[in-house]
Amino acid sequence: MDPIANLQAEHVVALEKLDALESVIKTLERGGSPEAVATVSDVIAFLNAELELHIRKEEEALFPPLDVMIGSGLGPTAVMRMEHNDLKARRDALKAALDRKIATEMAPPAGEIIGILREHIEKEEYVLFPLTRSALSPEQLQAIGAEFAAIEEAAAAHPRTATAR
Repeated sequence: MDPIANLQAEHVVALEKLDALESVIKTLERGGSPEAVATVSDVIAFLNAELELHIRKEEEALFPPLDVMIGSGLGPTAVMRMEHNDLKARRDALKAALDRKIATEMAPPAGEIIGILREHIEKEEYVLFPLTRSALSPEQLQAIGAEFAAIEEAAAAHPRTATAR
């Protein structure tokens, strides 16, 4: 498995989810609708499962060899980790608003998620992934791809616990 191509394919799905969330922001600001709330619920499920799995693959398999090659202090992987944590906090805020069933409270964290995740994906696509391809050998990338497959297999075998980290 080409780990970069795998992550890029996941970005396509994430951007589709962000488009769906963005399409209901105005409705949420005006008090919501059943459809808008259903979209929020769907996006939260995506963030809890697919995006969490994506983050695990990056943090557990991709970032460690990059950290060895380029350092982990204030480089791209440190920024990515901070943004992952920020996204999780916004996701939790969105989930809390959904649990309270207050649509107007869903709009701010939804908007923040859209902005943060779009910028994050852009950084990965135009900075992190080209850097990865130039810094790591084909053998290292192949090993990372194998680690991705193992992480995905574990998530499929234990869907509730494998992504909750």
